[in-house]
Parts: sequence; C-alpha cells; structure tokens
Amino acid sequence: MTLGPAVVQHHLPKVLLLWKCVFPVFPKDLETERSLGDAFTWQVTLEGRASALCAIKSFISHCSGLLTD
Repeated sequence: MTLGPAVVQHHLPKVLLLWKCVFPVFPKDLETERSLGDAFTWQVTLEGRASALCAIKSFISHCSGLLTD
C-alpha cells in the first residue's frame, strides 16, 4: 500500500477479494463460526482479520485517491 496508487491500482481487485473473504458476510455465518474450531483456528482467523484491517488502514492512508462510493 505504501508504494502508492499507481502500483496498488493494478492489484486492487485481488486485494478487495482477499478482504471480502476474511470477514463473515452474514451474521448467521458469524454465529456458526463461533461454535467451530479450536484455539489454533481462532488464532489464525483473528490474525487474518487483524492483518486485513491493517491493510485497509494503510490503503486509506496511502491510496485515498482510489476510494470511490
């Protein structure tokens, strides 16, 4: 993200897909997710979500020109 909009724009469709896949889409999915998995699975899930949130923050900071409605 820190390379700027010129570089990120080329990779943006893949990045958006990754961000979409890391978070549950529906509240029902979240409820199902809560009942599954062990501690390791939860650690991997939470680290993936934390990484996605950091990437989103970096995207907003460095590539705000690519934001649209």
